[in-house]
This record gives sequence, structure tokens and C-alpha cells, in this order.
Amino acid sequence: MTASRPAPDFVGYPEVRRGVRALLGAHADGHRRRVPACPEWTVADLLGHLTGIAERVLARHGGVVPASTASTVPELLDHWDDIGEDLDRRLAEAGGRSGEIMVMDA
Repeated sequence: MTASRPAPDFVGYPEVRRGVRALLGAHADGHRRRVPACPEWTVADLLGHLTGIAERVLARHGGVVPASTASTVPELLDHWDDIGEDLDRRLAEAGGRSGEIMVMDA
């Protein structure tokens, strides 16, 4: 029996973003709720963290992170998608395994 190999990050990470967007869109009233695994954070705080991680990885791979004043969940989701397009391409060019922390963290 051969072990399966996980999908590269540039494949998995867009799926993570889509899944988070769908989850938060289905629960529009939950953005101020506390996150059980991180009780000091709200859902919006957690999304800000995920967006910040993506920004750091994008910068590490030579991307330019656009200035953002996003603070609401819809704004953060849009910003995450915006930087995600460049990030996905750069991760693919890097062989796909250099953004593991993002997939694991999300």
C-alpha cells in the first residue's frame, strides 16, 4: 500500500479561503462571537490573523502586500482573496510546499 501525498499548498489554500468565506457567509451574525479554540479572539480577530499570515508569506515570496484598512469580516475576506491570488501563484512557482503554516493554521 502506498501512502497518499497531501495536495500542494497552492491547491489546498484556495480551498481553505473558499471554505472560510462560505462558512462565514452562512453565519453572518456570528462575526463577534468568541472562537472556542481561541477564547480571547472573536471570529473577526481570527480572520485578521489568517489574513496577516497570508500577508507575511506573500511578502516572504517577493510579493507586494497592498495597504489595507480592512477591519470588518467582509472587508477582511475580500482582502484575503485579493492577496491570495498572487500568493497562490507564488506558492505554485515555489513548488507548492512553502506555505504549509497557512494551511495548518487555518
